[in-house]
Amino acid sequence: YAEVIVGAHDQAVQHFRLSQVEGKLIIGITDDLASRQLPDFVLDFHSRHPGIRLEFRVEQQLALLDWFDARRIDMALLPLEASMILDSDVELWEDELLWVKSRERDYPLHRPVPLVTFSPRCTYREAALECLDAHGVDYYVSMESPSLAGVRGIVSSGMGVTLINRGLVTDDQCEWPEAKAFDAPRRVKFVIRATDMIPQNLRELAVAELRRFLPGKARPV
Repeated sequence: YAEVIVGAHDQAVQHFRLSQVEGKLIIGITDDLASRQLPDFVLDFHSRHPGIRLEFRVEQQLALLDWFDARRIDMALLPLEASMILDSDVELWEDELLWVKSRERDYPLHRPVPLVTFSPRCTYREAALECLDAHGVDYYVSMESPSLAGVRGIVSSGMGVTLINRGLVTDDQCEWPEAKAFDAPRRVKFVIRATDMIPQNLRELAVAELRRFLPGKARPV
C-alpha cells in the first residue's frame, strides 16, 4: 500500500508541476474536435505550461494536410482513412462512418436523395460523393456547411442525409436504412501529425498532452 501511495503522489506532483518548456505551437484541428474538446484542453494546458503559446487553426482535413505540408502549422489533429495515414502519425482512436438521417424523415432511393455535406476539402464529403456516384444514386446537395453544428442541425431538421462518424450522431438521428445497399462502412482514425521542425521537447510534450487528454474525452456523451 505504501508503494501505491508514494507512486500516486509522485504522479500527482508531476501532473501539477509547471513545466519549464517554452515556445510557440500552431495546431490545426477539425471543427468537430475544436467545438467539443478544445476549450477544456487549452485551459488545462495553459495552467501547467504557461511558457508555451498555443495557436489554433480550424479547417477541413484536406486543407489541414496542405497547411502541414506547407509548414503553416506545426501539428494537425484530424480524422483520416487508413490510406492517408503515415507511419509517423500518432493514432488516438478509431470510428466508423455512417449514413444518418432525421428520425422523422425517410429518403427512398427511387427519388433524388437530398445530401447534407461539409464544405469542400473535407474527406467525409468526398467519401459521400464517391459512394453515391459509385452506386448510381440520384442526389443533389441540399445543404453545404463548413461546421459540424450546421451539418448536424440541418440533418436533424429533415433536409437530408449525411455521412458522418458514429461518435457525432445525435439522439434525434438514426442510420439511413437504404445505405445497407452500399459497401461496408468506411472507418477513420483520429491521429496527430507533428512536424520535426519544432524543438523535440516541445513536440513530445504537446503530443503527450493531447494523448493524455483526448482518449477519455473524445467521444460525445
